[in-house]
Amino acid sequence: MIFQIVAVFVTDTEFGYVRPEFETKKERTEYLETVARKNLFAIDGAAIEAGDKLLTLSTCCTLYGKNETGDQRLVVAAKLLPTAAEEAPYAVQDAKFPELPENK
Repeated sequence: MIFQIVAVFVTDTEFGYVRPEFETKKERTEYLETVARKNLFAIDGAAIEAGDKLLTLSTCCTLYGKNETGDQRLVVAAKLLPTAAEEAPYAVQDAKFPELPENK
């Protein structure tokens, strides 16, 4: 299996990134828009589309927390590429203004 990283972001635990369930297209669109706003990197050619299977990895993060409450997560989201996909080069740049968690 080949996965393509589509987002890396820091969020608080209030954002439902773990197992997003979408009852409507609007909910899925809102989720993807939130991920795009939070994404720390602009990854050339990386986009999440309807029907993509996502792999989400996360770990605790205190990068933006003054009180080290443990309610922040560093999240890496990747999509499963089709069986015939091959590894390909891509460009990654820092995002200009990613949405970060509040510094609590």
